[in-house]
Amino acid sequence: MAPEQARADACAADAKGSYARVELYRELNCVRPSVSVGFTGNGDRPNFATFMNYEGSVYDIDNSRSSIAIAAATCARLFDGRDYTGADSGLLCAPAGSTGFFADLGAMNDRASSMRVCPASTPSGCDRPVVAPAPAPPAPAPNGSPASPNARLSATFLRHRSRRTVRFGRGAAVQVVLTGEQLQPIAGAALQVRTREVRSGAEWSVAPAVTTGADGRALVRLAPGPSRRLLVEYRSHIGDERPAAGDVVRLNVRAGVLLRVRPRRVHAGRVIRMSGRLRDAPAGSLGKLVTLQARERGRWRDFETARTRRAGRFSARYRFSRGARGTFPIRAVARADASYPYATGRSRAVRVRVG
Repeated sequence: MAPEQARADACAADAKGSYARVELYRELNCVRPSVSVGFTGNGDRPNFATFMNYEGSVYDIDNSRSSIAIAAATCARLFDGRDYTGADSGLLCAPAGSTGFFADLGAMNDRASSMRVCPASTPSGCDRPVVAPAPAPPAPAPNGSPASPNARLSATFLRHRSRRTVRFGRGAAVQVVLTGEQLQPIAGAALQVRTREVRSGAEWSVAPAVTTGADGRALVRLAPGPSRRLLVEYRSHIGDERPAAGDVVRLNVRAGVLLRVRPRRVHAGRVIRMSGRLRDAPAGSLGKLVTLQARERGRWRDFETARTRRAGRFSARYRFSRGARGTFPIRAVARADASYPYATGRSRAVRVRVG
């Protein structure tokens, strides 16, 4: 757009000494309100969102101006984007003897987000800045020595087993071996460890990482808790999205069941009372079903059920028939199910003598 001569009463002429002045207007035809942008010689305004002019006033003039007046012997170039990105307005210059008035910025209306100002004698100072290419990201650091994208990782319990079952309240140790393509140990490698309870809806949680020794081995200790899966992964370079190798093991923990029977000696036709507690029982109101069994004729037979209440406690009653005679071992069983993260567990048998 060719510069036009500004009306004498349209644009302020009180430019501060040694400053080139650019007046940005909110509306067309150089109508107030406006913002004065001052520069010494030439200058950059890469971001109009929070702009302070040479008088110390702070303005937000981003995407809000439609016309511009430029001080004599000054050029300006507007950009449709911050940091001189997007399209630009082309060079807008005022002649040496008068202010340049641009009443309509055309495609740049209400879109300018940054601006360069330069003297009309050196218009190349308003050219788009040359942006240096971003430095290349540093090469990812190798993980271990010698790091290998074709590594082999094995995680096992004792006797090289991938599964193990322990009593309630017991933990376990998992031996991890990491080797390269030629089965050489990879030393000093950081291994990511995650665990997940064996129950429906459980999610993986991050466990403390471990580091292999000079022999390529590491030990992961599983504290007492519920049944869970353990996932160990190796990435050949720090920050790799996908692991180069990994392995999964499963620890099954039997439910902890305690049982008490009173009385333990009873006449035929009388009632016994059984009570107990399921350790780490579900917290929900439904509780967990516990089965009571008695050993008769060489087999364990279900004869009663009870549901856990607060703190995992349960109770039940049973009346023996008038013809019952003998000694009957009784136990409580908490069977595995999809919502309870323990394997089937049984209490110690309590012997009840009838007769």
